[in-house]
Amino acid sequence: METTVNIQQQTNLNEYLYTDQILFQAGTKQQKVELVTLVKDAVFLYPQKFDNGTTETLPINDSEVYGFYLDENDPVNGNELIWTSNKPYVIYGYAAVAPNKTLQIQPGTQVHFHADSGLIISNTATINSMGTLDNPIVFQGDRLEPSFENITGQWDMIWLSVGSKGQFENTTIKNANRGLFINKNNGTVNLHNVQIYNCAEFGILGVAANIKGTNVVTNNCGSAALNLSYGGSYHFIHSTFANYWNRPNQTTVAIDNYDGSSEFAIQKALFQNCIIYGSTNESLIMKSNGTNNFNIKFENTLIKFIDYNNTVFGQFPYAFNNTTYFNNCLIARNNQNTDLIFTILQRIK
Repeated sequence: METTVNIQQQTNLNEYLYTDQILFQAGTKQQKVELVTLVKDAVFLYPQKFDNGTTETLPINDSEVYGFYLDENDPVNGNELIWTSNKPYVIYGYAAVAPNKTLQIQPGTQVHFHADSGLIISNTATINSMGTLDNPIVFQGDRLEPSFENITGQWDMIWLSVGSKGQFENTTIKNANRGLFINKNNGTVNLHNVQIYNCAEFGILGVAANIKGTNVVTNNCGSAALNLSYGGSYHFIHSTFANYWNRPNQTTVAIDNYDGSSEFAIQKALFQNCIIYGSTNESLIMKSNGTNNFNIKFENTLIKFIDYNNTVFGQFPYAFNNTTYFNNCLIARNNQNTDLIFTILQRIK
C-alpha cells in the first residue's frame, strides 16, 4: 500500500502521523482496519529526466552511471551544496560534488540513500561533514522499518575519488557496501568521532590514501573493517576496529603495499591506543613485499592474533616482539589470553 500526501496541507511540515481506514462491508455488518504511517517531508535529490526519455548520468572511468552533479543554483532545492538539518535528504542514484566545489553538511543532517546509490567527491572537490556530539550527521539507507536497522548493503558508498579532499566529524555511516572509499586523496582526510557499521565489504577502504583518524569506530564488515591498500599514509589514535561478521575470509584490519615498489609504499601506518579485534583468529592481516616501503608502528594497542602453529608469529611484518614495530602492545594469542586481557581492561576502567 502507498500513500501520497500533500505536505503543505499539514500543520507540522516535517513529520507527522497520517491515519486512514479500510472499511469492509458484508450486508449490515461493517469492519474496519486502522492504518497508521509516519510521514516525513524531505529533500529529494535524483538525476534529471530529459524530454527524449533519457536520464542524467555521470562519467565514471570509461562508463556512465545513473547520477548527477549537485547544483548550487537548483530551481527547486536552491543550493544543493549546503545540507542542513531542516529536512532529511533522500538520494537516488549517485550524487556528485563537481570539481572545485565543496559540499558542506551541517550538524544534525540526516542523509538517506536508495538502493545502488551513493555520494561521489570528484577530483579537486571537497566534502565537509561536520556534526557535533549533540547533533551528529547520519548517512544510511532509505528503508526506515525496524527490521532494516542493521541490514548491510542497502546503498553503495561515500567515494572520495583521486585528488579530492574531505573531513568527517561526529558522523555515523551505516548499512552501506563500503562506508568510506578514499582513493589517493589530496592532503589529509581527517576523521574524528566517526562511526561506521554494517558494511557489506569495507568500513573504510583507503587506496594510496592519506588519512588521520581519532576516536574512529568500525564494526561488522564483510571483508574488513579497515583496509589500507596500495600504500599510503595513515595515523589512527584511540580507535576501535572490530569485525564480527559471520562468515570466513574476513578480517578486521588489512594492510598491503601491493608490489613493494616505492610508488605503492606504506609511508606510515601508525596505530596508537587502538583496539584491533574480531571473530576470526587473525584480526590483523599484512602483506608486505620486503621490509622496505612498509613502515608500520603499533603503540599501546590491543591486537587479536591467534597463530596456533606459530607459522608467521615473530616474522616481519608480524614481529610482535620487536618494539620498533610493536611497542607496549597487548597481543591476544589464545582465547584464555583474550579473556584475561578484557578482564584487566574492565578492572582498569
